[in-house]
Amino acid sequence: MRTILVVDDDDGCRKLTAKILGLQGFDTLCAADGLEALGVLRRSSVNLILLDLMMPVMDGMTFLKVMRAEAAWANLPVIVLSGIADMELGRAVRESGVETYLVKSRYSIEDLLQHIEREIAGRPAPQLNVNAASPVRP
Repeated sequence: MRTILVVDDDDGCRKLTAKILGLQGFDTLCAADGLEALGVLRRSSVNLILLDLMMPVMDGMTFLKVMRAEAAWANLPVIVLSGIADMELGRAVRESGVETYLVKSRYSIEDLLQHIEREIAGRPAPQLNVNAASPVRP
């Protein structure tokens, strides 16, 4: 089964996204911020991350920086789903290795599913490292 980690501080958005993905046959895990998402990654194997950028505790850009520094997650596909349409932020996201940046009010479920399929096509989930250090604090 393919597993997607949904990281968003908006409870309703996070739950709705997870439900829609579940109806499409994906397993989903959820986190309300980047720090919680790091903990999920340390305990579970995922194929892709859907990531909001503006979150409390640890924002999406900080999460990307920490995640990309870990060899096991360096190439894990990430799709950013943000409410912010900003060229500079989009550039910074791409520099962190993210190919897909979708503005929340401007994509359809069909668009999202196409991006997900493209991102995870042929990529196995990283192996879970049970000996990994505890989550990094910002």
